[in-house]
Amino acid sequence: MEYRIAQPEDFAVCAECVASTEYYRPVDFGDIGGTILLAEDVDGIQGVVWSCRTGNLAFVDYLAVTPKYQGSGLGARLLLKGMAVLKKLGVREVRSWVHYDNHRATQMDMKFGALDGPYAQVVTLLGVDHGN
Repeated sequence: MEYRIAQPEDFAVCAECVASTEYYRPVDFGDIGGTILLAEDVDGIQGVVWSCRTGNLAFVDYLAVTPKYQGSGLGARLLLKGMAVLKKLGVREVRSWVHYDNHRATQMDMKFGALDGPYAQVVTLLGVDHGN
């Protein structure tokens, strides 16, 4: 498995990788900025993790692995490699989101010590009419 930073020509396949999971909405990586670390084998892109850094804080999301590699540890390796890149850039705090029903992801986060209490992510969709 090779790991590298995605280039714009990779964005569509990275989005397909994310869409192969049940926990994410479609994403256009060309519109959100940040950095995508991808994992690639001879068959193509098999995993991605996106991050966006501001100062010594980074947000990490869209950690996705194709069904072929789910349960193989590829997600954990991607996350560790991505965090190593962020650390070299001076990041000291990483924040992430996990779908409450994504048991594999929450178990992995607990192994990394990322979950130390009950948390809820609040998402506001700007421009959506909420009937007000």
